[in-house]
Amino acid sequence: MKSLVKSSLGPNYVHHLAFFPVDLSSHFLYDCFKFPISFYLNAPKEYDICYVGSFSSPHSVHGFICLIDVLPFSSQILISESVFNELRQLHPFVRQSLNCYKFNEHYFTVLPYLSPSSYKSEVLKSKIGFVSLKSNYTGVCYPSRVFTYLELGIPVFFDGNKESIDSLLSRNEMGIEVDVLNTPPEQLAECLHLLFSNPDYPINALNYISGASSKSPLPLFN
Repeated sequence: MKSLVKSSLGPNYVHHLAFFPVDLSSHFLYDCFKFPISFYLNAPKEYDICYVGSFSSPHSVHGFICLIDVLPFSSQILISESVFNELRQLHPFVRQSLNCYKFNEHYFTVLPYLSPSSYKSEVLKSKIGFVSLKSNYTGVCYPSRVFTYLELGIPVFFDGNKESIDSLLSRNEMGIEVDVLNTPPEQLAECLHLLFSNPDYPINALNYISGASSKSPLPLFN
């Protein structure tokens, strides 16, 4: 039996994958298969993009700020409280209502403390999921929120330079890896348009997770 690690980082970590093969068929939080794929594909979308999960040293908000600049005006953005605390150290936010803020003509909803099921229900309302990993980070890190998004059929916009993640997303056509800070705004806009408009990405994500769960453990990523 493959090792199974439960997260001690709180409910905002929907699941946590260790740095060795994990058998997803017995993973305690991979419960999306109780519903048909159509349930996830037809879920109403309230947020254009989300950036959730706990924020720690391997991650960065600078690429996310650059990406915000190329989003259409008045975009709806879902962020975790951890990400919000990092963002507001760099830019002022204007409070609109409880858990809702405005910055740079966009509207941000800050995800409060929720149970795992309620957390996933809210994240499911997002069209794209954002993940970051500093390009100069050399430690072993495979952000679990990548699988949070894929599990819910949400295409991944990965900001970083990590070959294993790029291979996973591009090979299975369920997301894009871009080094945001070193990419022209026009190209960033094209990447966003592709994730927003290609209906195959959500289907591919759900099929990948379903296949990985039922057939074989995930490989070791460095």
